[in-house]
Amino acid sequence: MDLARSILLEIEAHEGPNAPSSIEIEGYTKEEVNYHLGLLYNAGFIDAHEMNMARGTRYIAKNLTWEGHEFLDAARNETVWNNTKEAAKQYGGSIPLELIKGLLMKAASSYLGLG
Repeated sequence: MDLARSILLEIEAHEGPNAPSSIEIEGYTKEEVNYHLGLLYNAGFIDAHEMNMARGTRYIAKNLTWEGHEFLDAARNETVWNNTKEAAKQYGGSIPLELIKGLLMKAASSYLGLG
C-alpha cells in the first residue's frame, strides 16, 4: 500500500496534459510500479492509457479519479497513514482495499477529533 500511495501522490503532483509517460518511485522497479498502476486503474483510482505490449500491459497514468482523490485525501497525512498501517497489521497479511479505506477514515476521524 505504501507504493500505491506514493504513486497516487506522484500522479497528483503531475496531473493534466503534461503528465509524464512513466512514473518512477525510488526503491521500486519499473515492473512493480507498472503492476501497481494497473491495480490502481482497475480499482478506479486513476485514469490511464492501457497499452498492450508483447511483454504485457503497460499503464500510463493521466490523472486521479474522484475515488483516487478521496483515498489520497484520507491517506495524505503521515500520522493518519502510519496509524492505518499499524491497525492493518492486526489483520496480518494483505487486507481488502475497502478495509484499508475504512481504517483510513477511522484514523482520519480520530486525528481530527471527530471519532
